[in-house]
Amino acid sequence: MSGLLLIHHRDGRPVERPLALRLLTALDHRGPDGRDVCWEPGTALGHQHFWTTPEEIGERQPLGDAARGVHLALDGRLDNREELIAALPGRPGADLSDAALVLRAYLAWGEELFGRLLGPLAVVVLDLQRRRVVCGRDALGDRTLFYYLDRQLLAVASEAHALLGHPSVSSRLDEATVARFYALRAPAHGASFFADLHELPPAHGLSVDSEGVRQWRHWSPRVDPRPRRRSDADHVAEFRSVLRESVRCRLRADGPSAVLMSGGLDSTSVAALAARETADADPRRRPLAVSWVFDELTSIDERPYMDAVVAAADLPTVRFTGDDAWPLADPDTWPSHPDAPLEGLFRRLRQRAYAAAAGAGRRVLLTGEYGDNLYTGHVDWLSDLVREGRWLAAGRALLSGLRPEDRRAPGATVGDAVVRALGGRRYEPPAPDWLTAEALAHLDGEDEPAPLGLTAGRRERWDALLDGRGSQAVALETANAARAGVELRRPYRDRRLVELCLGLPAHLVFRPGWLKWILRQAMAGILPEAVRRRRHGSSLFPLCRRGLVEREAATANALLHSPTAVWPRYVRADWLAAAHPRALAEQRQGAAAVIAWRCICMELWSQRRRGEALVASAMPGAELLMVGWR
Repeated sequence: MSGLLLIHHRDGRPVERPLALRLLTALDHRGPDGRDVCWEPGTALGHQHFWTTPEEIGERQPLGDAARGVHLALDGRLDNREELIAALPGRPGADLSDAALVLRAYLAWGEELFGRLLGPLAVVVLDLQRRRVVCGRDALGDRTLFYYLDRQLLAVASEAHALLGHPSVSSRLDEATVARFYALRAPAHGASFFADLHELPPAHGLSVDSEGVRQWRHWSPRVDPRPRRRSDADHVAEFRSVLRESVRCRLRADGPSAVLMSGGLDSTSVAALAARETADADPRRRPLAVSWVFDELTSIDERPYMDAVVAAADLPTVRFTGDDAWPLADPDTWPSHPDAPLEGLFRRLRQRAYAAAAGAGRRVLLTGEYGDNLYTGHVDWLSDLVREGRWLAAGRALLSGLRPEDRRAPGATVGDAVVRALGGRRYEPPAPDWLTAEALAHLDGEDEPAPLGLTAGRRERWDALLDGRGSQAVALETANAARAGVELRRPYRDRRLVELCLGLPAHLVFRPGWLKWILRQAMAGILPEAVRRRRHGSSLFPLCRRGLVEREAATANALLHSPTAVWPRYVRADWLAAAHPRALAEQRQGAAAVIAWRCICMELWSQRRRGEALVASAMPGAELLMVGWR
């Protein structure tokens, strides 16, 4: 990964170099290997270097073609290099960097290049002959581009806050985006948390020249179900092949990689496949398993499952204890991303994992993140079996779902599946009844619509895989890891795998008693059986409770009851006071717990934006929200 900045005066007036350099400095955490700027009349194009692939070591972007008057800067990675090399005129050499290949692609295909690129990436092109700027973002939005645009100026950056230092850009918040944040929705299509800044949506391109502005979609996912005549074994084999290729692509690095591994099915599968891909490599290049463990909170310690994978795959490992990494631990230094108030409850665990990987000399860290999103929509499992005419299999699955041990397993209940099979269930997004009237009034802006005619389960899967909340969270976490000198790579965020899973019959995603059925089948003979057949995962809820209830209640109180608190404009205090304590007491992680945490994050973010110190003492009336937490 890396950082991009463009300042383009559409009227041709000179760029103030000190200003451009100051804005680029805001992205220094994305450039541990230095930075360079291309200066042209009226334009500055800057690049922060973070070298992780072998072909880019020592490369100084932006790259240029003097004869064609084109300069290009790339943030990201290509996962279809061989395909591009074969398609490009002149068959360029395999030693070219990803950025050099993308430059060749632009010279060959112009703005059509984005539909041919596979992988997490953002591209900015300065075409001097056409006096045009062209930007593009990958299909799933794993790299970001924010921009400000008026008649005289186009300013683009990898992170929104880098543009707030420009005198033309206000730091005023977008009220609709804040309301959507509390409604558990992503910013509206193309919006950001800042009123003056737009975000180029995933799978879109943008061109700006003297003739005007054009934005277009360069990729749309295939949503048709996979061929129904295929056997389950064929589906499993295809899934295994695509997942293995996704892991292989993400192991392309200048040096050994690491895997952030828990005892769950998703991350252990990534670790096991990564080990197979490097089985013949120098032992020093074997992927490193980075894991947190718990000596005190033993109910959430997953060492037995981790040990089984480490032993079977012969992985080196580094572990650290997380008993004291609760939410808001060391609140004065609790991180807050300047682009958005969205923060994870377990930020300290993530920070320690990134530091452990970097300390072991691993710049690339694979994760199992977003594996869960592939296997949603399982309420249609019975409907899909019936639709395929597999009555015997449907009957067996129904009987299996009535067994006590299967009813305890996560997933769609038999009752839900029967109702859906009879046509009695429709997709209905949850109503945000916790919002104030003011917040509801601000819920404008549109999401990019899902295709019509999707079943309830496939609409749920569409939202889980392609909703903007996923790309937003990925972008923020990618930037957080960069601050520790680590690039995150997510095999489950692969366009090919997403397309495959969008079309899978739901009965391959879920069978009564077995969530993630297709992954379990695909990993037969690869994962230890104790891990592959594990039915129940571990929840980090005890760590959350230790922090917000036992150790940091005063800090949470101070944030929620700050005299300048933002959240009461958007969230009903009566709803939060009634719902959140109950959610904690029942150890549920539903909307109530999420909303309460978002209120805390917004207050922390707002105080940091105002430059205020965190007040960590309880305030009068604090019992309103916190008394029920104990």
